Amino acid sequence: MWKVLALLLSLLAVAACSSSSGETPQAASVGSYAIAAGDKIRFTVEGEKDFSGEFTVDSAGTVTAPLAGSVSVAGLDLQGAAAAYGAKLREAQILKDPKVTAQAVGARPIFVLGEVNRPGQYAYANGMTLHTAVDMAQGYTYYAKESSAEITRGGRTVEVDVDTEIKILPGDTVRIPRRLF
Repeated sequence: MWKVLALLLSLLAVAACSSSSGETPQAASVGSYAIAAGDKIRFTVEGEKDFSGEFTVDSAGTVTAPLAGSVSVAGLDLQGAAAAYGAKLREAQILKDPKVTAQAVGARPIFVLGEVNRPGQYAYANGMTLHTAVDMAQGYTYYAKESSAEITRGGRTVEVDVDTEIKILPGDTVRIPRRLF
């Protein structure tokens, strides 16, 4: 009995350590937008113009809001940042029950590299996809492998099929490989 249980636990441990190589960035753990230094975030506090505004994330990963002080937002998504700002307003006893929303207004740029006509840095736009990123770089070169692309997000590179609708996030690097003849 104990041997069977030990075998099952070993199999579960091995399965937890394995990963599939065909993961798209959306399915991967790096799929959501994480706030980082240099991002510009707009906080809107319902009914409170004095506490609403645009704040730039500093190198320490914080935004400094009037009266509330520093709020750590690095690594959080927009909902998490809104919750952290709301919690800071509550903790400082500034507002009893603030309703806060957050929106990225000045996000990190994206990079489109490889076999595109104009490789380089481009401003991120909400709703950007792999197709729009390639279009911003004025399309594929003659030598481009138009069926796949590599997307680097959060230090992790994933090869994706161009035919699928891939969402691009701030800070992503898109690389179009060269085809083999």
